[in-house]
Amino acid sequence: LAIILGFIGVKLILEAVHDNSLPFINDGQPIDSVPEIPTWLSLAVILGVLVVVTVASLLKTRGQTPEDAGTRVEDAEGS
Repeated sequence: LAIILGFIGVKLILEAVHDNSLPFINDGQPIDSVPEIPTWLSLAVILGVLVVVTVASLLKTRGQTPEDAGTRVEDAEGS
C-alpha cells in the first residue's frame, strides 16, 4: 500500500509542476522538462504491485491451514 500511495503522490507532484500556475515557481509558467506519467502507466504500476503482493502472500501462506497458524502462535508464546 505504501508503494502505491508513494507512486500516486510522486505522480501528483510531477503533474502539478508540469502544469504550473504558481507565480513563485518559474514565473507561473509550466515546466516542460518534467515528465508526464500517462494514465495507462499509472494503472499498470498499481496493478503490477497488487499482483506481486497477492502472489507473494499466497506463496507465503501456501500449505498452511488456520489451525497451523494458531499452533505456531501458541508455540511461540510457550517458548
